[in-house]
Amino acid sequence: MRFARDPASWGAYHPRMVAESVRIEGHFQHARRGGIPRRMSDATRYLCAAAYLDERFCRKVIDELVDAEHRAVVPSYGFDVGPVISHSLRARRLQLIRDVTIWALLLGCLSISPGSVSTYYSLAVPFALARLVPWRRFGWGRRFKIAWALAVLYLLFSLVSGLVVFIWARGITWLFSGIGSPGESPPTPTAFWGNLGLWATCTFLLGFAMLVIPFGWQVLVFRMMRTDLAPGTPTPPLDVLTERVRHHAQRLVDAQVGNVTLYSGGNPFLGSGAPDSPWARAWSIVVELDRPATPDGTPQTIDPVALHEHVRRRLMAMSEEWPTAEDDRPDRSDPRLRLPANERIAGLNIDYHVVARGDCTQYPRPSEPGGDRPDYAGHPLIDVTAGVPFSKTTEAAQEAIIRHPQGGVRCYQRVTVGAEGQTVRDAAGRVIAPAEDQDIVVSVFIYLAVEGHMLYAQFVADVLPPIRSEYHLVDHLASCTDAALIGLAVRHRWLAALSDGVFAPFRAIRTLAQMAIARLRADQQPQRFTAYDYGARLSVRELGAEETLPTYLQVLDAHKYSRLIERRLHEAVLDHLQSHDIDVSAYRMQANQIIEQSVMINGGNYGPINTGSGRQDNRGMTIT
Repeated sequence: MRFARDPASWGAYHPRMVAESVRIEGHFQHARRGGIPRRMSDATRYLCAAAYLDERFCRKVIDELVDAEHRAVVPSYGFDVGPVISHSLRARRLQLIRDVTIWALLLGCLSISPGSVSTYYSLAVPFALARLVPWRRFGWGRRFKIAWALAVLYLLFSLVSGLVVFIWARGITWLFSGIGSPGESPPTPTAFWGNLGLWATCTFLLGFAMLVIPFGWQVLVFRMMRTDLAPGTPTPPLDVLTERVRHHAQRLVDAQVGNVTLYSGGNPFLGSGAPDSPWARAWSIVVELDRPATPDGTPQTIDPVALHEHVRRRLMAMSEEWPTAEDDRPDRSDPRLRLPANERIAGLNIDYHVVARGDCTQYPRPSEPGGDRPDYAGHPLIDVTAGVPFSKTTEAAQEAIIRHPQGGVRCYQRVTVGAEGQTVRDAAGRVIAPAEDQDIVVSVFIYLAVEGHMLYAQFVADVLPPIRSEYHLVDHLASCTDAALIGLAVRHRWLAALSDGVFAPFRAIRTLAQMAIARLRADQQPQRFTAYDYGARLSVRELGAEETLPTYLQVLDAHKYSRLIERRLHEAVLDHLQSHDIDVSAYRMQANQIIEQSVMINGGNYGPINTGSGRQDNRGMTIT
């Protein structure tokens, strides 16, 4: 459903709309990245390699980030989305060239010798079926049964194909010479052996080409990855085909450093991990703010913005040399407050994070509940001129959202730990072990709301598993010779090469259709709809992550950082409430229950959490 009028004319009918849009422009903006990283991080290189090694990953990145020009992007932590987009577009071009070449070869052989194509498919279809089976999900018993079923299919295809080839080689005209045209003679033995020789030659050449093309393509891709994705490679510029795609990709690169997430679906914390994972943890605490600490005392008013800032400073003290005072300057008043370098939490980042639903209402409507005059149009987080979401909020907007917890837009304090490692040094300062990027990212979202003389504190923690191990192949390519690349290509792609002739035509059609649909969607103007879903649907980092934490040490690290942040949060809130003469006994009771009952069981699952004011779901997460 579209608007009856052009959005540019709304101001003429509703005078306040122009002023509102100017005000919104000042509170929500487009993020601008200050500069590109000098070199690609390991996470960036692995995700770029995923575009070549995983066609599903490549297709989803292009479909969700490049083709959907009006969709929001999830903030990136520990990687750069620009190179991932460039390498995904390049990988799709190379895959399309490979598939079209195979398709053209099949059509050429079909016109010359249909029997050779039939023979090839009789051998390739079983391997294609084997590629469709998710072997990792089954035990060895079921794998054995599936292998037997594929073997039976292989025999059936071979028998049918052999019968077709036999009939074709003998000659249909000779078998049914009685119904042929007058004077037509059956084929001679010379023609029979000629047809048989043509079939054998075409079959051999087709089979040889069907092996050379996929393996040669894979060797070419490996050589490109060895050069362009080696450790320490500088960050490349955006490599796209058209200026329009370049402009859109640049917006995504800038938006990745923003602090706004418009989400499509049920997970507002997109990019931090699966909310139903065994490491996800959430709790909430409610405390009265009008209960004095002493009988004769008077509780002071709690400003949620000041409480957030107090919590932020206490959390940042875990990674900074000197704690930050209220004026945001280092507090060097006491030398004992200095934190040595080896005790600082490397890779700890704190920022305010704004989340909202991506399905944005845009039609003229009253700005106040129960209003009768439509004095507001558009959406505060959408740039009406460009038809794309804003990705950055100002401090004034953050403070206003924090002080209005019942609004449709929420502001969290996001704490992330990961990506950056720490150098191990001895007492003399000599390097014992260099810094290494962490494989996991721990994200904590803190929500503090003051309503009805009550404080609602919410804690949501999740873990983003490491990038899939098969994408780490790019680290081994840097030391491989050309001969080693050939052997690696054979081991890596032997099953795909034996079945590429079956899937190549369908892949080429799918890619061409995706490109055509993207061109049709390019001129869409979502700001003309009454409601439009601008929300992000996936995170590139989350798309390339493992399904679980591979090692027990990673499970322990995830637990360690979430517990450190959790305990620091409790102490910061308690200190702030006590300084305002507020009774914190109820808070201490609930916090103690959370701390005591949040134990690790079964190698990574957190035990149930009970604050006494809610119920738990099947993952032990508190629901108030």
